[in-house]
Amino acid sequence: MISFVIPDDFFSDFVLLVGNARFENLDLIKGLRDKASGIVGVDGGAAVLKKCGIIPHLIVGDFDSVDINTLEFFKAKGTEILHIPDQNNNDLEKALRTIVKETSNLILVGFLGSRFDHTLATLFVLKKYIKKYRFFLVGDAMEVYLLKAGNYKFSTEKGQIFSIFAFNRAEGVVLKGFKYNLDSVRLLPGSLGLSNTSLGREAEIRFSRGTLIVVKNL
Repeated sequence: MISFVIPDDFFSDFVLLVGNARFENLDLIKGLRDKASGIVGVDGGAAVLKKCGIIPHLIVGDFDSVDINTLEFFKAKGTEILHIPDQNNNDLEKALRTIVKETSNLILVGFLGSRFDHTLATLFVLKKYIKKYRFFLVGDAMEVYLLKAGNYKFSTEKGQIFSIFAFNRAEGVVLKGFKYNLDSVRLLPGSLGLSNTSLGREAEIRFSRGTLIVVKNL
């Protein structure tokens, strides 16, 4: 279940990016289709979209993990196909550089797989673009939010596990509705923030500077 509450305009205007990391809940992707203002297949994510019966606006990547038949299928449907063989950037960064749709909200599905190195690269890439976009990643067992300074609320279940880490120095961090609350503190990158627990149906995070990674375990 997608449960991002604030900012409340997030789901009114977002672009959906689909990668090819393992993701079982294809119904979620189908549910996002009609709400998205744009849909991008990131390399092998094109095959996932084909399986879902979704026609993306764009497929981009070096195409090392998507077959030619899939590309030809979507090309015939009017999808823009953008081959970028450059190996200095991963396919996600190629997609972020290519998106021309005016939006500040990106939902990423299929980027939290079993390859830790790929997931780590994803987070580092997203951090580069945090001033331009708000990011929400969905996996089978977790939701991951990469947040710039602001006020955020999350719908929760009592006892749900959150981990809240500073990606860089974060100032004025306030946590409410958790077992371990914070009141306007500075967070530095490290293990502080691991395995906090929600106390009720809503939790709040506020901070004035920096970047936080919030992992909500489902």
